[in-house]
Amino acid sequence: MSNRTTRRAGPRFHSEDLVTLAASPDRVGIISRTHHDPDDDEDLDPNYDPAFNLAPDDVEISWTGSPPAAPQLYKESEVVLLDRYFLPGDIVLHPTNPTMSGTVIEVEGRADLKDVRGSATLDDVDMALLEFKYPFLSVGGILFKDGWCGRLHDVSKCKVQIMFSTGAVCEINEADLEMHAHIEFGDEHNSLSLDRVQPGLIVRVRRTFHDHVTRWLTESRSTGSGVGLIIDLHAEQLDVDWAFDTAAVNGPPLPLPDQLVDPQAVKYFRSSLEHATMFVGNLVQFRAHADTPRLADGRDATPCYRLVKTRTFATVRWQDGTVQHGMRATELKIPLAVDETALWPGDICWNRQGQLQDLEDANDLQVGVVQSVDPARRLAIVRWFDAAWENLGVPETCSLYQISSHPNFTMDLADRVLVAAHKESPRSYAWFGEVVRIALDGTRDVFLANGQTETHRFDQLTLVDPTEMGPLEDELGSEDGFLDEDGNMVDPSDEEWMTDDDEAAALSGSNDHGDEEDEERVSRDDDDEPMDVDAATTTTGTTTTAAADGDTEVEPDLASAPAAPVIPGEEPFDVVDDDDTPLDPATLHFKDATPMTAALLRQIRKQHAALRTGLPHGIYVRTFASRLDLLVALVFGPDDTPYAGAPFLFEIQLPADYPRTPPSVYFMNRSGGRMNPNLHEDGKVCLSLLGTWHGKSYESWNPSTSTILQLLVSIQGLVLVKHPYFLEPGYGKYQGTSDGAQNSRMYNERVRILSLKGTVAYLERPPAYLKSTLDAYYTRGAGKDLVDSIPKELEDPSWTEGAKVMMRPVAEKMVCKLKALAEEAAKAEEGESKEGEDARAAAADESSEQ
Repeated sequence: MSNRTTRRAGPRFHSEDLVTLAASPDRVGIISRTHHDPDDDEDLDPNYDPAFNLAPDDVEISWTGSPPAAPQLYKESEVVLLDRYFLPGDIVLHPTNPTMSGTVIEVEGRADLKDVRGSATLDDVDMALLEFKYPFLSVGGILFKDGWCGRLHDVSKCKVQIMFSTGAVCEINEADLEMHAHIEFGDEHNSLSLDRVQPGLIVRVRRTFHDHVTRWLTESRSTGSGVGLIIDLHAEQLDVDWAFDTAAVNGPPLPLPDQLVDPQAVKYFRSSLEHATMFVGNLVQFRAHADTPRLADGRDATPCYRLVKTRTFATVRWQDGTVQHGMRATELKIPLAVDETALWPGDICWNRQGQLQDLEDANDLQVGVVQSVDPARRLAIVRWFDAAWENLGVPETCSLYQISSHPNFTMDLADRVLVAAHKESPRSYAWFGEVVRIALDGTRDVFLANGQTETHRFDQLTLVDPTEMGPLEDELGSEDGFLDEDGNMVDPSDEEWMTDDDEAAALSGSNDHGDEEDEERVSRDDDDEPMDVDAATTTTGTTTTAAADGDTEVEPDLASAPAAPVIPGEEPFDVVDDDDTPLDPATLHFKDATPMTAALLRQIRKQHAALRTGLPHGIYVRTFASRLDLLVALVFGPDDTPYAGAPFLFEIQLPADYPRTPPSVYFMNRSGGRMNPNLHEDGKVCLSLLGTWHGKSYESWNPSTSTILQLLVSIQGLVLVKHPYFLEPGYGKYQGTSDGAQNSRMYNERVRILSLKGTVAYLERPPAYLKSTLDAYYTRGAGKDLVDSIPKELEDPSWTEGAKVMMRPVAEKMVCKLKALAEEAAKAEEGESKEGEDARAAAADESSEQ
């Protein structure tokens, strides 16, 4: 890691940290917002108010206690960390090794409790003895009925018990209570988590309740001064979203239960990790099997009390396989963002050669179990399964860029899974559970809904979505595993789109016609008259910059962009004649042509004129006489980026109503991996200019000013950048941090390998219509220097060992191909020279004879 610049250390505080103030240690609060929270980033919300952003040293705290108050901002220097909450499976950073991370595999906690009926306390309680008093207060909780599994949506009916100072106790519907009483916050109230009335809250009522809304549980009906304390809740009806039955694991289908159910008729899933999910402010009770402690005054502990302070300890398994027990949670650091190539012991991986292997049949790829990882060297030790996935081989050392987490078996601790082995026993609910242990032999211990713990191999479990309670894959529990029917990999980052404030620069250079002129320009081109393609071909070759209908072509301000270099025989823009280079539709992504109209042809002519004269250095565009709606852009990676010298090809199709609708763009990716936050492996190009990302309104496509030229300049200048890692949504704020710098370096290593791999693929199998351009670029253009520069890259001491392992064969293959191209070009030039000499000699002989 370079030390040329000073980088900010990792953040001191994170959301949900339990804190106090140095000046007021009796106050306890929970951090509700920090500067580095990803959801604070304005890129994620086009209507985001920048005034809502926090300064890097600000935190927002929501306080427990009374009176209620809005969350308040404090400087980090004023705040003291009391506790930090973790769940099994969470990623943490090593306290002394900045490159090492680990997974929390066990959580222990001690808690101070307070009786919700008074001031009695119970200190230093083992949280493993506790469970939530009212599981129905946890919206989203898992429950079962009649062989079905579902999520709690809401409590539709609930009774509230109130005890008054006179000792009288009454019961009232929650809805009636809110109508007939004023509810106050008690000292225990946590303003972060209260979604409905809870025990411990104080209510003020009229001197008497109406009998038709109140049921008295004591002989006395006196409310005294009218001040009461909520002491208990009883759910009477639950609203449940039922998700699936055993049919999800190929078991017998069962009738769907009613959405509104009696709480006594359902079974709650009581997680064995429930204590790890408890926060200050939660209402808890002792588990049925636990010995009930005694309160400070000698009385038995009450059935319900509130957590007022916690102390969390974690057991962590580090990437190198070592395990540390009883680490104080406040000493553990949370990564700002996790490196997407990172792996941990027990992970199921596949040998996709760092995503450098083209997928033809995903089932043919090796699958293994990670044993340990050396993150600094980017190496891992893996045991591979045999072809039948029955036996594990001996440990092998692999590059982290050679392997990646298997997308269909990314099961972490605390994940919910379906167990196909119990599909024939639907009402035992043993077919549902949570992962509680990850072993190095590919098995997982699963805590089942029937209270038992069993061990199952990873491919016998199906991960379920924790928020939607729906299976992640279409084919669940099938014998073939969890790949789709074509064996294609599921892309888990499909929604990780980029937006960058600088993208506005690509728009600011365009002349800004108002909305009225925009509509006028578009309406003048709304001509649905069909156009003969052959006639269109003959008229499109003109280089005039004036539109056929008299409008002046609108061009972006590209004065600062250098002119495209002259490569002999190669034009930056050209129309390919089918007679010279036939276009094979099978090689195209956009196989169906857009119907040609006079209006569309006029727009095409304008775009061609701009491309002929305005393309900057490193961009070449081809269109086709038989497909004028289609363009293919070749963009070479800019210098001083991990993409330097690599070709990036894009298919661009103009829609019938262009420019009212932006073009469709497809990234022709031959690297086999994700090259950029904006350029997805499946070819998707995410830019607000194309409407594939929800950017600001001024970044969107403007029918009167946006152009294909502007689009290509945006891709070259705003996507293919020096540090693409920071283009991920929310990651821009990590620039200047040690975490961000390290993750960016790892990202660039992987991207560089993929870029060279893609280059080799295009040199070996170039599209016919761009072969001469690619050959010329790598023999006579800027790319000819790669023959010497690539071997030097391997000598760079900043490259990790794992990167060099993957880079070396790709680099050698590319250099070999470049040298072969150079030899072919030299021979061709020599042949041309010889032909020229022969022609001159023949001419001289003819002249002498005359």
